[in-house]
Amino acid sequence: MDIESLAPKRQAFCMDALLRGINVIFTIPFLFTMLVPGKALAFTREQDLAQQQLRFVRESEWQEKSAVAGASTKTDTLGIREGEIFLVTASAYASQVSETDGDPFTTAAGTRTRLGVIAANWLPLGSRVKMGNAVYIVEDRMNSRFDGTGRVDIWMTSAEMARQFGVHAMELTIVSLPEGKS
Repeated sequence: MDIESLAPKRQAFCMDALLRGINVIFTIPFLFTMLVPGKALAFTREQDLAQQQLRFVRESEWQEKSAVAGASTKTDTLGIREGEIFLVTASAYASQVSETDGDPFTTAAGTRTRLGVIAANWLPLGSRVKMGNAVYIVEDRMNSRFDGTGRVDIWMTSAEMARQFGVHAMELTIVSLPEGKS
C-alpha cells in the first residue's frame, strides 16, 4: 500500500474527529439549560438583580452629583443625553387587567393611557422619544424582567392591535428629558 493513497483517508478521519469535538462543545451548554432549567433561570434572575442594583447605584451617584454641583447638560441617571440614538426592541401592549398591578388605564406616571404613551424602565418618566415618524412620551413602566436599556412597549387601543404590531427592532432618538434631570 502506498502512503499517498492513505493521505485522503487520514484527512477525512481527522476532520470527522474535529467535527465531533465541536459538536460536543456546543451541545454541553444546550444540555445544561435543558436538564437544569432552574439553574439557568436563577442565573438570569441574578443578572437582572445585578442590573437593578447597578442602576440604583448610578441613580444615587447622579442625584448626589447634581445636588452638589448641578449638571451642565440634560442627562438621566444612566448618562443618556438628548439627541442620543438607540436601537431598541419595541413591542406593544393594551390596557388589560391581567397585565397590570392596578387600574389598567392608569399609567405609572398617574395619567390615563392614550395614543403616544410608551412604557420603558430605563428612561425617566416624562421623557419624549422619537421612533419612526412618531413622538412618544414615557409615562408607564414594563414588567421588572425588562429592566435595562433596549426595551420599549407602545400602548395600543386594543390587544388585537398590539398583537398585530408584534416585536420590531427600531431606532429611538431621545427628544427631551424631563425637568429635574438636568
